[in-house]
Amino acid sequence: ERIIFILHNHPKMASTTLRRACWENLRSTCDVVSPKRDPMGYSNANDLAMLIDKCHDTHHFCVMGWHFHPNNFPNATISSMSSSSSSVSSRPTTFIHLFPFRNFDDWAASAMKQVYVGHSEAGCEEVAKRLENCDDGWLELDFTKYSKRSMSQMLGIIDEPQKIVQQQQQQQSAAKHHFLLYDYSQVHATLAMLERSYQVPRMAYLDMQYKQTRQDGTCSNKILSRFHDCFDDQLLGL
Repeated sequence: ERIIFILHNHPKMASTTLRRACWENLRSTCDVVSPKRDPMGYSNANDLAMLIDKCHDTHHFCVMGWHFHPNNFPNATISSMSSSSSSVSSRPTTFIHLFPFRNFDDWAASAMKQVYVGHSEAGCEEVAKRLENCDDGWLELDFTKYSKRSMSQMLGIIDEPQKIVQQQQQQQSAAKHHFLLYDYSQVHATLAMLERSYQVPRMAYLDMQYKQTRQDGTCSNKILSRFHDCFDDQLLGL
């Protein structure tokens, strides 16, 4: 059986560390060097499926956590992962989808600060403008990028196409998908435990850390309050 960890990256949840670790991991395990700072397959479902099919010695893949929006990737990755025509299905495959968790209040405050660090008051003004009508937000402070929302969305995408489920049940080598919500600050310990349990080689390069020190200052608390006014109820409904 092949075990594959899909690391869903979300802003302000160790995403930079994971993204760069996956970049290095693809280089060392499959000789894949992305010309961009993101690892190949990070934001393109077709590239991800191709890598999974090609890189037999790679067990960890990073994806942009919110990229499974139905309008952008209508089951492309899930279909490719489960396709009987792919060599991925030549043996049973289990996908472990790891979604980071961070308290919504802490995440929103950190995301707002990152907008300020990257774009100063102009960024704060842009966020405030978008939140006037409760639009999703901007850059890091964007409700669509909160992990619980995208995890709920992806579960819906997998559960929705009953034909795929029926086809998988008829295939001896049907792929299995499991979901794990973990404390983002414990990514090292969580992965180590899973790797031991599934007897998968350790993922290197996770000791790299970024954005540990940020400049002082952040946007007005009025913006954060408006963000919660817009999205707290939506969060409770997930």
